[in-house]
Amino acid sequence: MPHIPIVVISGGPQGGKSTFLMRAHAWLTSIGVPSLVISETAAELSAAGVSPAELGIEAYHEKLLCHTLEREDRCINEASQWGAARCAILSEGGALDAAACLERDAFQKIIARHGYTRTKLRHRYDLVLHLASATTSAEARELDSRMRVAWLGHRYHFIIDNSTDLETKMRRALCTFTRVLNLPEPAASGSDSVVG
Repeated sequence: MPHIPIVVISGGPQGGKSTFLMRAHAWLTSIGVPSLVISETAAELSAAGVSPAELGIEAYHEKLLCHTLEREDRCINEASQWGAARCAILSEGGALDAAACLERDAFQKIIARHGYTRTKLRHRYDLVLHLASATTSAEARELDSRMRVAWLGHRYHFIIDNSTDLETKMRRALCTFTRVLNLPEPAASGSDSVVG
């Protein structure tokens, strides 16, 4: 079975994550590469009435982590049945996003209970594209910063900043995405740096 890459689109609010997911999915379709899109797990839980207020912060993020991993595993299983030479999974958020909302020790305990380490979780993903939040809210910017830190150490962790307009930002993100996955590029790539 060919390797099925999982790409995480991370970042704080109003960074263009949903827009990029649609763009990336459309591009893959146009070049004949099938893909599955995983929408934001927190939004799915919220729609089902699950919230931090109901469960408590730590219990909520444990549920969020487990549900995220379950959804990814279902997509991997489904994509493996396709028999396609190439395919991809695009996810709005990933397992380490929860680390941005918890104290380090609390997150460590949660993942240890489920047999994971940070390194093991990082290795689930082939690429992490962090689309920087465009909001001016101090709270949102703090979350955006914490989400960047949560993914540090991933080999392919790219920050797509707001130095350009949204349309150019999306093109830069798409070019980084295609370059890392060794796919045809729709336009000249940008100059975003890899984050260690």
